[in-house]
Amino acid sequence: MVLPVDQQGIAQSPIQVIGDLKHPHGLGLSFDNSHLFVPCLAEDQIRVYTINGNGHLTEQVAYRITTNKGAGPRHLAFSPNQNSFYCLNELDATINVYSAFEPYQQKQNCDILAAGSECKPWAADIHITPNGRHLYASERSASIIRHFEVTTEGLELTPMAAYATETQPRGFNIDQSGLFLLAAGQKSNHIAVYKIDAVTGVLQALDRYPVGKGPMWITTHIIEN
Repeated sequence: MVLPVDQQGIAQSPIQVIGDLKHPHGLGLSFDNSHLFVPCLAEDQIRVYTINGNGHLTEQVAYRITTNKGAGPRHLAFSPNQNSFYCLNELDATINVYSAFEPYQQKQNCDILAAGSECKPWAADIHITPNGRHLYASERSASIIRHFEVTTEGLELTPMAAYATETQPRGFNIDQSGLFLLAAGQKSNHIAVYKIDAVTGVLQALDRYPVGKGPMWITTHIIEN
C-alpha cells in the first residue's frame, strides 16, 4: 500500500494498493529514494518498483531479481557506500550480495549456518554497521547471530564468528553509533545487548533484560539533549 503522510506525520488513506505479490516479507528503499525493493518470500523474487513523483509505484518487471529456488527472500540491508545491498533468505539461511546498479547482478551467496549443521534453516533478520564494514544476520533454529566482514567495495562477505544468543532471535538491530547490537529472543522473552568492536566487529555480550512475551523487532533512536 502507498499512503501519503501529512505535515503532522499522520498516514492518510492509500492512494495505491498492489495486490499480486506472494508473501512480501520486507522492503527497502534505494539510496536516492527513487526505487523500492520488495522481497517476496513465496516467489523467490525481489520485485523492483520506480517511485514516481506523486508517490505511485511502477514495477520494473525486466529488473525482477530471482533468488535460488526455495530460498525465500525475506529482508534487505543496504551498504552505506551505496554500492551494494544484501538479501537475507529465510528458507535456506543464506545471504545474496547484489550490485546496487541495474541490472542488480548477484555477486555472492553465503551460508549463515555452518557446514554440516543439522538445524532446519530459518533465518530472520539482517543489519549492517554504519561504516559498512560488518554485516550480521540472525538464525532462529540455531539461535545465533552470524557475523560477516564486508570488503571496502561492499561486494564480498567473509564469514566470521557465530554467536549464541537469545532463543529464536527473530529481530535484532544496531544502534546509530554502530557500537551496540541488540537481539530479541522471541522464545526467551529477553533482549541481549552486545558491544561491537569498532575495528574487528567482534561482539562482546554486556547484559540481557527481560521484556514482554514474544519480542519480535527492535528499533533504536538517539535522543539529543
